[in-house]
Amino acid sequence: MKALVVAVLAALLAAGEAAAHVDVRPGLLESGTEVELLVELPELRPGEPPTALSVGGDDVRQLSSRPAGRAGQETQWSVRIAIDAPPGPAELLLTASFADGEVVEVRRAVTIVPATADDDATPFAAFAAAAVALAALVGAAIVLRRRPRSA
Repeated sequence: MKALVVAVLAALLAAGEAAAHVDVRPGLLESGTEVELLVELPELRPGEPPTALSVGGDDVRQLSSRPAGRAGQETQWSVRIAIDAPPGPAELLLTASFADGEVVEVRRAVTIVPATADDDATPFAAFAAAAVALAALVGAAIVLRRRPRSA
């Protein structure tokens, strides 16, 4: 139940940050695992895109990072991390490095969920589906709230 409350709070916080255009997927990370993240960064500064991206945080260790393409001005990165953090909200520090030596740091909130037993992955799948559904509802509520009302 505590994990569900944490996921709800994380979804609400993430909805408010949507305008920043920094995207880290997945946003729910299982403790005690390795995961491949897809990180999308906006144009962080004028000129050439970053040449490297590192991802770190408390009890989060980067294993690899490579460019995964571009979407307009955004750069996409595939980053593999190992997560040993306890369940709850967490913050990732994304450090983009540029050819001239400059770096730009961006922070992104994620949620760490408890590890599942190898023989019982169903509760995690149900929890993840519920969290995705909740995030979709929050997103729909934000869109509906911003719609201009006609007289």
